[in-house]
Amino acid sequence: LNVAPEHAGIYTLAARNRDVAVSYSVQLFVYTEPTVQVEQKSPFHMTGEEAVLTCSSAALPEPRFSWLWKPCGEENPLRCEPSVQADWQILSPIFSYVDHPNGPLDFQQDVSHDVDGTMVYTSTLTLPNPTQNGFYMCTAANRY
Repeated sequence: LNVAPEHAGIYTLAARNRDVAVSYSVQLFVYTEPTVQVEQKSPFHMTGEEAVLTCSSAALPEPRFSWLWKPCGEENPLRCEPSVQADWQILSPIFSYVDHPNGPLDFQQDVSHDVDGTMVYTSTLTLPNPTQNGFYMCTAANRY
């Protein structure tokens, strides 16, 4: 079967004859792996100016978002390119990241409905006072 998210819904089978009418309904859920859409007003922020990064996904079941950070490399001081020496650091809402160069960080996760009724999950990472250049990456995963 080729089932797509647009096939999700309630399906009803109805039968009747001259003596009796019966129906049975079943709800179909279509599970999908997440795809990530990143919303960013500008890739540049002034030092000390709040930066808000938003990542969304319309997966089912609900995705688990992760944010990662990597500083700019020192290979070319005129361009911010990912550092080849530094590893991606996993950012987690469990820790406050007071010691993070752009911390403390604020994490939010919300759910809303798209125009077609699809559940859209959104993760927002707020950097209240960023002071160090770097790259942020959002990932989303579920069991599919």
